[in-house]
Amino acid sequence: MVYTVIMLHFFIVLYMYFKEQNFGIKSIYSFSVILFVFVPIFIIIIIVFMIQHYL
Repeated sequence: MVYTVIMLHFFIVLYMYFKEQNFGIKSIYSFSVILFVFVPIFIIIIIVFMIQHYL
């Protein structure tokens, strides 16, 4: 459910990013993509590696 919301946000932001002409707003969109897509993926990867290490 949470991942679906994140992916929906990603596609909406991507659409707004290519529609937007103002580069200042584009940087905000790209920052939000990084925040909501790449950060959770890295957190999940780190948790998985920690679990594998301690088992």
